[in-house]
Formats: sequence, C-alpha cells, structure tokens
Amino acid sequence: MLPIYAKNKGRKTFPITEKINTFKLMNFVKALQDITRYKFHCQVYTKNMGNSWSFRYTAQNKILITISFHDDAQEDCSYIYIQDFNFPKSCIEKQMDQKILKLFLQHFQNLDFDMLRFRLLGEETRTLSQHFAFRRTSLDEAYMSLKTVFIPLHTNNVS
Repeated sequence: MLPIYAKNKGRKTFPITEKINTFKLMNFVKALQDITRYKFHCQVYTKNMGNSWSFRYTAQNKILITISFHDDAQEDCSYIYIQDFNFPKSCIEKQMDQKILKLFLQHFQNLDFDMLRFRLLGEETRTLSQHFAFRRTSLDEAYMSLKTVFIPLHTNNVS
C-alpha cells in the first residue's frame, strides 16, 4: 500500500516518486537530442518536505527547460509546472520548441497530476501556449487541465 498524506479538505497526496518515472524523465535527453541535434544534460532537484521534484534540461547554454512536479498536501491540486522553456530564435524558427512541448505533453497526459502550469516569459512562450490551448491566468502564467472532468447531466423528470 502506498503511503498517503491526507489534507484537511480530504485531498490525498502521494510521494512524487510514486507518480513519476524518474528514469524515463531523465532519458528524455535522448529524445531532445534527436529533435534539436544538441547534446542535453539533465539535473534533478528534490524537495521531500514539499513533495516536489524538478528536472532541468540544458543544451550548450542555448536551451533551458525546467519542469517541476508538485503534490503538496497544502495545495488544492497536484500540478506540473514548466518554469523555464527557453530556446534560441533558430530553434523556434524550425519549430523545435513546439515539437519538444508536444513530446512532454504526451507524456504528462499519462501521469496522475491535476494541472499543468506554464510560465510565460516572452512572446515566444505566449504564442506557444496559445498554440497548445493553454488558458491564461495572468500575464506570466497559463494552465491546462490534465484530468478529464465529467459534467453530470441534469434532467427534469416531468410526469
């Protein structure tokens, strides 16, 4: 049985290690290298107290991607946060940023998180967020729901 941490509102949280495949996320460097032809490195940062893990992908001081996974009992929902998504203009012109974001989104859909948050820095990330149907919450952040929400149908039974 998985260890469960309960929040006062009844939301249950699980350790991040139970929700993500760390090895697979670290091996994304191979897919990133195939798309861009740059050599990537991945660093992992953990915070067990906040139940969060961050993956930082870098390539030749040109590309920086930082993705954090959060499931804290103090939060209303579990979420993935794309903090950095920085590409040079040459990569953006070849739509490498779109291909990489699509790769990550396909992987994130299969994980047990409620929401994907995307930090918007610059016009490139704003355009990218619109392309993938993120909803803007502020000038510097957008989000996407990762859970299917079912809306019950209300029918009136009139006799």
